[in-house]
Amino acid sequence: MGNRSKQASEIGLSARGGQVLAYTAIGLAAIGLPLVLLAADVKLIVWAGKLETCFRWFAFSGSLAVISIAYLELRKRSGRSISELLPIILWLLLSLHFLAIVTQYSTKQGDYWYYQQAAERIVAGGSPYEVGGYVYPPLLAQALAGMHSAIEHATQGIGVNTDKLNSWSAVFYLFECTQLVLVIGLYWLGYLFARRLGLGPAAASVTLFLLVAFNNALLDVLKWDQVNLWIVDVILLAVLLAKDRPFLSGLAIALGTHIKLYPVVLLVAYGLVRRWKAVLGAIVGIITILLPLASWGADWTLWYEFVARSSYSTSELAFANITLHNLPVLVAKPVCNLICSDSSVCQTVTNWMKVLLLATTIVWFAIRFAQRQRNHAVLAEQYAQKTQEKWRFSFWFYGHAMDAVALALLISPTVWIHHYVLVIPIAIWAIATCAYKHPWHVGAAILLTQCLPTSAIFLFGYHRVVGLLMLVILTSPRSTMTSLESEEGVLAGIIRK
Repeated sequence: MGNRSKQASEIGLSARGGQVLAYTAIGLAAIGLPLVLLAADVKLIVWAGKLETCFRWFAFSGSLAVISIAYLELRKRSGRSISELLPIILWLLLSLHFLAIVTQYSTKQGDYWYYQQAAERIVAGGSPYEVGGYVYPPLLAQALAGMHSAIEHATQGIGVNTDKLNSWSAVFYLFECTQLVLVIGLYWLGYLFARRLGLGPAAASVTLFLLVAFNNALLDVLKWDQVNLWIVDVILLAVLLAKDRPFLSGLAIALGTHIKLYPVVLLVAYGLVRRWKAVLGAIVGIITILLPLASWGADWTLWYEFVARSSYSTSELAFANITLHNLPVLVAKPVCNLICSDSSVCQTVTNWMKVLLLATTIVWFAIRFAQRQRNHAVLAEQYAQKTQEKWRFSFWFYGHAMDAVALALLISPTVWIHHYVLVIPIAIWAIATCAYKHPWHVGAAILLTQCLPTSAIFLFGYHRVVGLLMLVILTSPRSTMTSLESEEGVLAGIIRK
């Protein structure tokens, strides 16, 4: 009987693996078809620009791919309840919505120009940090430069006229397609995280649909071609893999850290829950990516330049830089200037206020980490059975991980609107653990962080910080522990199982 069960499980895994490969092939075909048609100079679309034509083709091929996948999935679920069909239906609507945004409104602007200029410097044999606005680890620019070289070689190999297919335009097109894939990945990774926390299929899919579809921070990411979609997806993937595949979880963190530094904060959570394989995976991954970019240890110039550039600080009067680090500059310094004419004294006072505010925030989170450690020890004694390890780990690791992400956002010296897409996992955690008890508070916090339009009007722009602080307070170690023990709590269902 055991062998039959094992064989059935292996067959199921094989079938799912084949299905994933099939859907991946459909997606890649949808992305690649517009490039092929543009290179072949197929003129079925009357449009002024070649890049716009490429996106118009993708609107067609992408729609066809999404609808085909949704049809296949819904047909497999024929006869099931609406709650089981809802995740696919909402995924279909969300995918078509963001496909329309990407294909109709994608233009090179904002941060993407820095990425491309940095990649152009690499292609020309220079350093990406010769470009003033490029403040990221070198991997992103290296990847874009590699894509450009691959497209150049491919077009030359098959004799395509580059006037019909400009290589840098093709790189931008692929970058935007990747952004769409990351939005779709955000929906499914967030859905799996919500399911892991005990939400049912309908509740999890509706939660993610609302969080992704009505998210102003996400729209800001797409508008400015920011890379924070990579970061939020990596964080969710690492969190999901942490219990059963810790080494892979660490590798995911390593990849994200080489795109932007935020994911490295999860090492705090790994250490507190003693997931040393995850820590090892992160170290191995970081070194594996780092060494080739340092000529295998022979030339560290690129990394010295990155460290120097990462100390770049935005203007003190950037009201849209909504971070606690910037608050003393915007509030205390003007007041001090009215009282004291000595600018050096005002600067000293402002610097000390920054230190005090940041130190207070770090101490507060250190206390939260310590409280969660103590609460987990109590839970481990009360619910010591092996079968209850799953929900204890949920309380322990997920709580630490969400606090680590929140702490990074609060103490970072530069936090723009698009950074708040990283709040989505924290919002899911809050909905799962305390929305049953404080629905209006959780809803208001999510509204403040995700939904309100962008405003650079001083102090009003800090509504996102207020919303984040609300989520942190609502998901205190004591509150989430109570939800675990309460019969009303979503996670209580995991306890009873």
